[in-house]
Amino acid sequence: MNVKIKQKLSYEKRLKFISARKYVKLGGYIVIWFGLWLLTPGLLSKNVGMLVTKSENGALLVNCGLVLLLVILLLCLNILNARALLLGRYKYWAIGLIVLSALTLPFHYHMPKPILIYFIWMGFSVIWQNFITFGLFYNSLQTLFQERTALIGSILIFTLGHVVVLPDRFGITQPLNILFILVVATILGVLRWKGKNLDLPIALHIAFYYFFS
Repeated sequence: MNVKIKQKLSYEKRLKFISARKYVKLGGYIVIWFGLWLLTPGLLSKNVGMLVTKSENGALLVNCGLVLLLVILLLCLNILNARALLLGRYKYWAIGLIVLSALTLPFHYHMPKPILIYFIWMGFSVIWQNFITFGLFYNSLQTLFQERTALIGSILIFTLGHVVVLPDRFGITQPLNILFILVVATILGVLRWKGKNLDLPIALHIAFYYFFS
């Protein structure tokens, strides 16, 4: 076997190894994301807050407190450049939209939970969903693939997160609901892609819940 053939085989082996390692990392990122996704306040009826209190509303607030601490920790450690995800050039528009939607909430609110509980729950739930999906997961995919692939991957994982964990509302028997979540995920993802941070996706997502509750 001549030198050129040996070099070619060695190069092909390295490419296969790099490709395999990349997809192993991808699998790890998905598993980590899913674990974090399960911490979303209100996503599961039996959440980590139940370890502290049996009160449904109390457990929900504990869960919100937990994700707040995790976000602060990730920002302090600047994991996957987390600090760049918040308070970018659209921060004033984002804050204004959140404040406006929050001010309208008492005038049309009709959900069974106390309005203050709902206000806190939706705020922290939305921030967490966007932070881990269109923030950390998006950034982790960018270390492996081109940004458009990271965008598509984040949209799909956000949609699948609803389908897998909430099959009664977004299962395969609810195609319109799946389509709705896919459209929402696409809007949030594109806003993150164009804006380069999470200000507008988070604001629009929170405003949706505050305006239409």
